[in-house]
Amino acid sequence: MDTLEELGLLRPTEQKMWKDLKYSKISIGDWLWKLIHNRLRSGAYWKIVPGYEERAYCEYCQNLETMDHILFSCTIEGREQIWEMAEKLYELPMKANKRLSWTVPSKALLRGLCSLKLRNTIEKNNKQATERYKLIVSETAWLLWKCRN
Repeated sequence: MDTLEELGLLRPTEQKMWKDLKYSKISIGDWLWKLIHNRLRSGAYWKIVPGYEERAYCEYCQNLETMDHILFSCTIEGREQIWEMAEKLYELPMKANKRLSWTVPSKALLRGLCSLKLRNTIEKNNKQATERYKLIVSETAWLLWKCRN
């Protein structure tokens, strides 16, 4: 079971994901497109570039530097704190107390982030919470990527 299923959400079709990404308000759409298509230069990419093979591995823990590793599992100091700050930012009060509980991001969730629609307890889409979550998660992921590259 992945994050979308845990949230009780339908998995968007590939066509819907591309349409949502194209018309998204997220400012890092190009970076998300590269993430979805595995076009960001990390890990496996560097393993096949002569003279740059050492870039394939994390300089902090020596694991293969995949996007999942960079964003969610590296032991480098500060990564967990950045996600904790993102969660605290998301949990700040909203109009009419429309805040929903924080959903821990994953690579799968990032891939479909533009199509994500968070729902409150009465199965109604919560646009304000959804847009806040998309903005915070996408910008936090991009920040972690830029800190490494």
